[in-house]
Amino acid sequence: MKGYSEKNDDRKSPIAGMPAKWRISLGILLCLFAIVLAILACVYSYRSLYTGNNLFTLSRIDVVGADELLDKEIRAETERMGIRPFESHLPGLDIKTLREKLLANSRVSDVKLRRLFPGTLQIEVSARVPVAILHFPKSARRQELLIDQEGMVLPRDARANAESLPTVIGINPKLQLVPGEQCQDKAILAFLTFLKESRLRPEGSHYEVMNVKLDDRNGRMILTLEASGVFRNGAKMVMPIDNVSQEMDRVKVVVELRQQANETISYINAEYQNIPVRP
Repeated sequence: MKGYSEKNDDRKSPIAGMPAKWRISLGILLCLFAIVLAILACVYSYRSLYTGNNLFTLSRIDVVGADELLDKEIRAETERMGIRPFESHLPGLDIKTLREKLLANSRVSDVKLRRLFPGTLQIEVSARVPVAILHFPKSARRQELLIDQEGMVLPRDARANAESLPTVIGINPKLQLVPGEQCQDKAILAFLTFLKESRLRPEGSHYEVMNVKLDDRNGRMILTLEASGVFRNGAKMVMPIDNVSQEMDRVKVVVELRQQANETISYINAEYQNIPVRP
């Protein structure tokens, strides 16, 4: 039995003869090695089946929600980034950087990028919509600009048919308004509030603004209206630039009374407690 035991001991594996601590350490190393091999296998498979697969070559770029001009600007930006159909690889596109560059466009409010496999990049744009033209006095020697409802200043070419928008005149020539930046002027923001409230109020259909003259010195704006509802063509509405919403509540009472009486308005002034009005 002794000889058998010695012969059996000679067959023991080197690992079995190791101290327990060494066996544990070796086991951990083997597990780590297996994990690394698994990760490398996954990376290789990912690159082979996904990023390196010609099936996912970019074949088209779809731009959604942009007019013709903005569409061209967006496609020019993708070209500058080297994103080209039949040359770029859809999974490898730097979506984050592209989104940042597109959002830098003053005409873009938001943008969503989607990879539509196998080969389409979809760019969905929320474009800023101009609501008024900013007209500067001749002394300012500046071109007209546009502005959206949130007060973002836009270049004049941001809308092809901007002539249909109300024009803001009487702007302080020293006022710095730059496309791509937010307007902070109190009087202009007051007019934007008026436009927004007009769209939300039932009586707002009466307020078709042709132009508005800002009068900072007296803290008011003078709106010229088109013929609509009770207002005659060219009617003047004088509105304080403070508390626009509350002042419109007061004007609403007068407008409804004139409507019930089937009478028109050519002039109304909300600066006074008892609002003067002329037919």
